Amino acid sequence: MRRLPNFGKPQFEQRTIFSSRKKSASTNLLKYALPACRLYGIKTNEGKLCAFIGLSDDKIEMLFVNPKFFKNGCGRRLVDFAEQEKNIKKVDVNEENPQALAFYLHMGFNIAGRSELDGNGKPHPLLFLQKD
Repeated sequence: MRRLPNFGKPQFEQRTIFSSRKKSASTNLLKYALPACRLYGIKTNEGKLCAFIGLSDDKIEMLFVNPKFFKNGCGRRLVDFAEQEKNIKKVDVNEENPQALAFYLHMGFNIAGRSELDGNGKPHPLLFLQKD
């Protein structure tokens, strides 16, 4: 088991992210998805972002952990922050992402519902998870 790197005190910051000048899928994500979220991240002591979470008023909209920091507690810290500091206890997970589903179930979320289609009407089933 790998040990948690010394991140120091977790730094949860709201960040403004600017899109690049290139036209790409990531530019569209920044333009259309991120403005609806409040972003918080964890940085290493060296100032490198290792994980971030995007929150709407009532739901975790996105969670990203740099693969170099998997199994180090970054995702747990961010989800705990969402729950304890922002009182957010819901997340939608793509059913085709078993790793994310396993993570949220391990974190104590339960399946509350299911949709055959994702938020864009595409045939990617979503599971609606929540904590009691």
